[in-house]
Amino acid sequence: PSEYRILRYDLDRGLPPSQNTSLGGQLGIHGLGAGDIKVHESVNWTEGCIALTNEQLVELAKWVVVGTRVVVR
Repeated sequence: PSEYRILRYDLDRGLPPSQNTSLGGQLGIHGLGAGDIKVHESVNWTEGCIALTNEQLVELAKWVVVGTRVVVR
């Protein structure tokens, strides 16, 4: 309950939620960087993140900014 209250406090004020709770955190949308595209294509290595190729990330960045709400279904 105390972690929920902390997250609710941030949400109500338009702040980014704490990334250090047992309810989750440190997830994002990112590219591969210098990673191997073969790993990206054959293994789920993201640990919950959404991984794109670097080219896909550049294209996505034309449409969104940091802080854009993303809903994953």
